Amino acid sequence: MDDMTGPPWGRLAVEQYFVTNWNHSSTETPDQQRIRLVAGFLELNLIPVQWVEDWESLTYPPRAPTAEEIDTILRPYRVDALRWRANNMFHDQTSPVLLRTYYSTEQGERAEHDELVNIWVDIDLFEAES
Repeated sequence: MDDMTGPPWGRLAVEQYFVTNWNHSSTETPDQQRIRLVAGFLELNLIPVQWVEDWESLTYPPRAPTAEEIDTILRPYRVDALRWRANNMFHDQTSPVLLRTYYSTEQGERAEHDELVNIWVDIDLFEAES
């Protein structure tokens, strides 16, 4: 099986958004802050080029997160296997990706969301174009 180790921490655009917008003195819990930041990231119209380019090619690359930021902000958000997939999903194709970022703790609501995700996954988004 392939090595599913994710990229270096901070290399994914969402991770740069988290690190640059994290409020260390916030009264929110880390989970609450992450939820708010996911929503903010999804509302971005443009992702800064330095967040998605190969860092070695940039004159001023983004800063790498500290060990504390990795443990507090980033690691609880996404495991290595998902980080690997996020980093590698467009290497061979440019198909749309459905990224689920919310899982309800309430059983009925979660079942409803699971059903919606299954419907979306089964839809051929480009069926009309063929």
